[in-house]
Amino acid sequence: MAAQVVSLFAADWGIAITGYASPVPEQHIHELFAYYTIYYRNKCVKHERITAPRNDVLMVRVHFTNAVLRKFYDAVSDTDME
Repeated sequence: MAAQVVSLFAADWGIAITGYASPVPEQHIHELFAYYTIYYRNKCVKHERITAPRNDVLMVRVHFTNAVLRKFYDAVSDTDME
C-alpha cells in the first residue's frame, strides 16, 4: 500500500497501516495490532508489527497513529534525502 501511495500521488514518502483496533473473537483475534510500512521513493525504509493496549476503538486508533508518526519521524531523521 505504501509503495502505491508513492506511485499514485507522485510522492517521495508513502505510509500505510492496517490492523485491528478492536477484538474480533469470532476470528480468534484478541490482541490489538497493526502493521505499518513507510516508503521513501521506491524503497521500504521501515515496517513492523505494532501492538496497542486494550481500550476503546478511538483510543487504539490514536495510539497506532501516534506510533506510526513517531516511526515516520525517525525514518525522515535517518534518511539521506539528497
